[in-house]
Amino acid sequence: MQHLDPEADKYIELVPKEIENYVSEGETFERLYHLRDGTIYVTNRRLLMKKGHLIRDFSYDHIKSIEYKKCRQYVMLYGGIFLIILALGATQFFDIGWLTPSGLGVMSMGFIMFTVGLAPKSNIELKVAGQSLPLKILTAGEYELNSFYKLITERVT
Repeated sequence: MQHLDPEADKYIELVPKEIENYVSEGETFERLYHLRDGTIYVTNRRLLMKKGHLIRDFSYDHIKSIEYKKCRQYVMLYGGIFLIILALGATQFFDIGWLTPSGLGVMSMGFIMFTVGLAPKSNIELKVAGQSLPLKILTAGEYELNSFYKLITERVT
């Protein structure tokens, strides 16, 4: 399989045969991105997205819009607040000290969840023709997300 991106050399061995079977004549592998729940294989013509046993492809011509979003994780934020209030409330209601192992455990978990919830989470949403819901792209790192966003905006615009 041919590829254009020099960085693709380090990933080329990771492309499974089942993905290579989807690449047509004249189509070249350029990059891959590891997502939290799958992998995106980038070619010069389209994106191939593999999640578990499902493989989907999206032509750049069918991508209608790209959104780069940063948002807080409100479930974690509110969950943390709930656990902190629960730990403090339980100590008052049951007349036990919050310095007990269970009280400290719940309080610590609440603070951890609250802190994680404060950190903004980045993702990219691709709106694709024929898809009712946007595709959410969640990568492990900000650098990969920025790289993916740049690559897609160059192809689509």
